[in-house]
Amino acid sequence: MLHAAPAIVTANSPVSLGAATVCTRPEAASCAVSTAVAYVRPAGTDGWSRVDGEPSSGGYRFTVPRALVPADGFSYWLQLVTRDGARVDY
Repeated sequence: MLHAAPAIVTANSPVSLGAATVCTRPEAASCAVSTAVAYVRPAGTDGWSRVDGEPSSGGYRFTVPRALVPADGFSYWLQLVTRDGARVDY
């Protein structure tokens, strides 16, 4: 997985995250991503919020809404599910 994210963000502003995969056989079901999700937890909270990825330039783009971007930042992890059902957590 290739992943791009800003190191510093502006509080109360949306944040864009990107991810893509690289496979030697991209046509294989084990390489084709069927679902991409970012799970986001604002600093100082306990729960994770789901942010669905949208296809973008051969990968996926996740737009973290401003409500999930407090001054102290946020944590996140990405989950990609391939057509064959395999799950990759990053």
